[in-house]
Amino acid sequence: MVAFFITTSGCSRRTLRLVDNELARDGSGLRQEEGQAIEGYLLHDGVRKHYKGRVRLADQDSLQFWSEGVSDMVGHQGGKETIQVSGPVYALAAVKAFDMKETSIGRTSLLVAGIIAGAVVILGAVFVANEGEFIADAVTNPKLFPAP
Repeated sequence: MVAFFITTSGCSRRTLRLVDNELARDGSGLRQEEGQAIEGYLLHDGVRKHYKGRVRLADQDSLQFWSEGVSDMVGHQGGKETIQVSGPVYALAAVKAFDMKETSIGRTSLLVAGIIAGAVVILGAVFVANEGEFIADAVTNPKLFPAP
């Protein structure tokens, strides 16, 4: 449980990325239809907004924000459906940076490998320290070696 908590929470971080740098970065979702996932944004006037959703470049001079919501489905089947909820649209020059969550698979893998290696070392040390007792118990255990 502890290892799961550490690996899921310890290897992601939030960072502010300048809009210009994000537009120039390979792999950025700003120029793609699905957009770039963000946790918030910073306007040039210093106002920082929390916004868990997505953003993409629209019309080469503005940024379109949206998030996902849940709506009741109309009809005899009922239920819920995921819908796209429109957010604000800002001029490109109005937004200074995006607050983004970055996950690192490499750091997560190293952390998990370190935890496993630590557990193996601890278990090995316990086994070596108690090896004589384990062997003596096995030899004298009447269930393992019944008398003839």
